Amino acid sequence: MDIETKRTIFLSKNKKMVLKTLYREPRIIPELVKETGIIIQNLSRTLRELKDMKLVAQQNPNVRKGKIFILTGKGKRSVEELIKSGLLS
Repeated sequence: MDIETKRTIFLSKNKKMVLKTLYREPRIIPELVKETGIIIQNLSRTLRELKDMKLVAQQNPNVRKGKIFILTGKGKRSVEELIKSGLLS
């Protein structure tokens, strides 16, 4: 993971919570809201930013309701690296 990605994730509590939650298993938005406590507007922005960073993807892109979010390969590697370095528990 490049230093800019690591810095961006490290500085954002919301990004860390979403990545950690998706690392366990794919989730739909209501599950992410419930498990992370992030309000829907902030969660939507966080997911969009993580998608732009290629860390998160939508498993079912042609669906408007019930969108399932997953970590990409890059996202999984990034989470594992953050855990290994102690920046994410």
